[in-house]
Amino acid sequence: MGRSNSVRNIVRNSRRDNLGDNLGDNLGDNLGDNLGDNLGDNGTVKTPKRGEEESKVRNGNNTGANNQAVISLDHESRLHEDDHHSIRLWLRLLTCSNLIENRLRSRLREEFDMTLPRFDFLAQLERAPDGLTMGELSKRMMVSGGNISGIATQLEAEGFITRSPVPGNRRTFCVCLTEVGERQFSKIAAQHEQWVIEMLGHLSGGEVDQLMESLKKVKAGLANKGGR
Repeated sequence: MGRSNSVRNIVRNSRRDNLGDNLGDNLGDNLGDNLGDNLGDNGTVKTPKRGEEESKVRNGNNTGANNQAVISLDHESRLHEDDHHSIRLWLRLLTCSNLIENRLRSRLREEFDMTLPRFDFLAQLERAPDGLTMGELSKRMMVSGGNISGIATQLEAEGFITRSPVPGNRRTFCVCLTEVGERQFSKIAAQHEQWVIEMLGHLSGGEVDQLMESLKKVKAGLANKGGR
């Protein structure tokens, strides 16, 4: 019974922690980035030690080694020794994903004033020279049509994309990169690639191949289970 409760708590907490991404989709990509920032570039939540805040107020001092100590938490900090190995793997994957995404979000914003959802949107279009419909973009990015529409409106206003009705179906719009969008995305994508290499380049080619093969099995297993 205790172990079952432990798993339920992990699931509940992970859903809560992913709320930033969901809110980012529903309320605009900027909010998603802001919530991501609260985790810090290293993907951890910094929690004051017990009594730390009281000490700051009592001493009237926000500095000093005793007042700066923090406890770093991530998804794996919820694990218990008897948790199933699948739970341990799931939380390891979540932690690694958060570490990478949070660092990319920070770098994109600092160097290009670009959010990660907007970058993903442009990346999909860059792979489709003839353009994509809004529905196709929604499926590829795995977010709702309403969220895609909000990002498209911003990028269109900045001259990065165009939207035009599909011949014979004026309810459907085709989205294409403009020349300005292509140039800007090319510049950002080159830097984005270097950031990813910096984060994962410490792995050897053999280690990457091994990871890719293992994750291929994970992906195939999930696909076979469908929506269950």
